[in-house]
Amino acid sequence: MHIFAITAGWIWIYCLKGLPNFVFRTTLRRKTLMAIGRAEKAVKRISTRVVVVAAVLCLCICMTALAAGIVFSRNVDAVKLSDEALYKKYGITSEMQTYFNRTVEEKGEEHIVYYAGVGAYEYVLGEYTSVVADGKAEITWSHDGEDTAGGFDAKAWGAVQLSKMLKEGTDLTVCYRKATAIAERNGAVIEIPTFDEAEAMAQWQREQREAETAKKAAKLTVHEMEAIAREALSVRHQFTPEQAACLMRQEDSVGYALHGENKLPVYRFYFALGYIEDGYQGESGRGIYHVAVNVESGVIEDMLYDSALGGCG
Repeated sequence: MHIFAITAGWIWIYCLKGLPNFVFRTTLRRKTLMAIGRAEKAVKRISTRVVVVAAVLCLCICMTALAAGIVFSRNVDAVKLSDEALYKKYGITSEMQTYFNRTVEEKGEEHIVYYAGVGAYEYVLGEYTSVVADGKAEITWSHDGEDTAGGFDAKAWGAVQLSKMLKEGTDLTVCYRKATAIAERNGAVIEIPTFDEAEAMAQWQREQREAETAKKAAKLTVHEMEAIAREALSVRHQFTPEQAACLMRQEDSVGYALHGENKLPVYRFYFALGYIEDGYQGESGRGIYHVAVNVESGVIEDMLYDSALGGCG
């Protein structure tokens, strides 16, 4: 998959609804990436010289990050615990989360993390709710107790169905039709996103104002924040040296913003790994990574990994 194809998808999303509020509006982004993912999956070799240059660059900026230290926000730590609980109890891997929209709420000392199925899969996948308190995550599923046997004909779809949806050769049009039919039989209404030009323009203007506010609050340079973002990804995802070296930053989908309900000033980075341009030859960790770095303190305020597999394997 070409990174430039992904970028085109992001431009389309921006025109449709404005850039998403990072985590809280991911449905359109995911649907677009699923479509793009079907276009091309081949990964070609890149010249040794390019890989070496990337490795040297990554090493230099990571050394700066190590000196500063990496601090994750409570929200980010809550998501980590929730992801682990989601996998341990239900078998949902990080790659499978490409079919979910994740949101986080802070209620006093507790953090509530929601994983809701996107688009036509909203009903069959249901919603997972994780309550994080005292360093522990307790997670439940809206389909708890329901039978998931029967493949894509089952009323509730879990890890078994999701695993098949990620495999190469799976016809997602069949999955889509079956998911839609099951939702209709059970009286569920699937909301279809619509385009409103006035709303999109208002969203864009609001984000431009917020970007200026965040930029004025910055105490760290973009270079320093990129170093922190890269090191945070390496630490949280346990990257190998090859993964860290090949991680490629996308210039046209980053920027200053105000994040979350508390309107924290951040700089949002978008990285890709495992596409033609970055030269990554491994199999694990392919996909898209988002990181929001606080422009004042360097704290990692948000992280999101999207495998972008969408049934392409």
